[in-house]
Amino acid sequence: MTMFTFPLQLNDFADGLRVRSQEFDLSENLRSTEDGGGRILTADAGPRLWQGTITVAPDTHNGQRAAQALAQVLRQAGASFLISDRKGKFPAADPDGSLLGAAAVTLSAPVAGADTISLAGLPAGYVLTPGDYLSYAYGPTGEKIALHQVTVGGTAAGDGTLTVGVVSRVRPGVSDGTAVTLIGAACRAIMVPGSFKPGTIGLASTAGFSFSFRQTLG
Repeated sequence: MTMFTFPLQLNDFADGLRVRSQEFDLSENLRSTEDGGGRILTADAGPRLWQGTITVAPDTHNGQRAAQALAQVLRQAGASFLISDRKGKFPAADPDGSLLGAAAVTLSAPVAGADTISLAGLPAGYVLTPGDYLSYAYGPTGEKIALHQVTVGGTAAGDGTLTVGVVSRVRPGVSDGTAVTLIGAACRAIMVPGSFKPGTIGLASTAGFSFSFRQTLG
């Protein structure tokens, strides 16, 4: 029996951390060779996954112990959590989410392997710009979570449709009509084994702990 259901939601872990700094990046996952002419040849070695680090700000002894205790739960096998770019919660053109409102945004005819995504259900005139994020659940039971970053933006047409360029590419198993998250888009991640560093205990406060994370598709 466990007290926790994984993945932990944003408000159950990541969004509650007093973060001092964060790295959030999309891995390359390339194989490379060099030919006789000195050219570096590359090929995809697997899916590109989001990864990064979190460093928590110093806090009171009690506050840091509470946060670190929850982080300890995520160091065990099978544990996972949702994580996002803390500065990318809202689309740039909708900094408080009020323009999107309660719109039910969905995928429209997604194509596996594509570097574009078509959306439906947006408010007319809604703008997505490069750097914005979107996420959605997919797979037989919705256990996988895709997180994409917009590379080529645009403005939604009068019927609420919009096609944008994205990284990473659309993976197999994504269905037409899948609900899309634009506010608080996140991916499912695990804490990288061996990366956790506890905070140093001082006289008046405890330094923040840190860890690395990596997206999981399981």
